[in-house]
Amino acid sequence: MRGSPRWRARWALAAFVVAMVVIRTVTTTLHLRGAGADGGLLIGGVHIHHMVFGLALLLVLTLAWLLGAGWASDRSSSRWAPVVFGVASALVLDESALILNLADVYWAPLGEESLIAVLGLALVLGVAALIAPSTPRRS
Repeated sequence: MRGSPRWRARWALAAFVVAMVVIRTVTTTLHLRGAGADGGLLIGGVHIHHMVFGLALLLVLTLAWLLGAGWASDRSSSRWAPVVFGVASALVLDESALILNLADVYWAPLGEESLIAVLGLALVLGVAALIAPSTPRRS
């Protein structure tokens, strides 16, 4: 049912998977073209990692929830929250090895830590999409 925890988990999972496919396609294409450390977005000579955009989205989403957008199924903002969460989580977790190691290890063996984090959240969202309540929560 629309607005239920199961519905939100399914949308978050779908957005997460689509975002991961897009992110990995873009980063792999840049890598294969030899973009190196200068590939992607540069501001003042500094490479801006995509996790920065994910963190910003998570902060905006959390602030919107704190200020009252909430999770009520009758509000349009609640329809976008799972999608924003899925995309933002993909952006952050895809570079979580960078956060853990405080080094750009995306293409190094330590970069596999990010894939473990990605698979972990995909598993959690997948389980939630199957077992979460299928009726909206009443406040």
